[in-house]
Amino acid sequence: MTLTPDTAKALEPGAPCSFSVGSDRYPGNIIGVSPSGKTLTVQDADYAAVGGPYEYGDHIEYEYEPNPDGRVGRYTWRPSQGCYRLVSHTSTYRLSLGYGRYYDPQV
Repeated sequence: MTLTPDTAKALEPGAPCSFSVGSDRYPGNIIGVSPSGKTLTVQDADYAAVGGPYEYGDHIEYEYEPNPDGRVGRYTWRPSQGCYRLVSHTSTYRLSLGYGRYYDPQV
């Protein structure tokens, strides 16, 4: 993994991120970064629907806030997959950097 200025900024504690499970996405915040940048500690963020209309998918607007009591997970860089994955989990948990977003196509 090569740390560029944009990647380094996305890895700062407090930076927003999203983790995905299948097609669903959930917001989080980075709360810890290893010296190499290859292991991230992420805490779930809170989200709430605002405005409308309340339709499926991308048509719903959300507000996001850090949640100091949110669930915490560790993600490691997987070079063979080109992404961060949740440690000790066999599902498709994948981390996206630079933005926090909630998305569930069935809501």
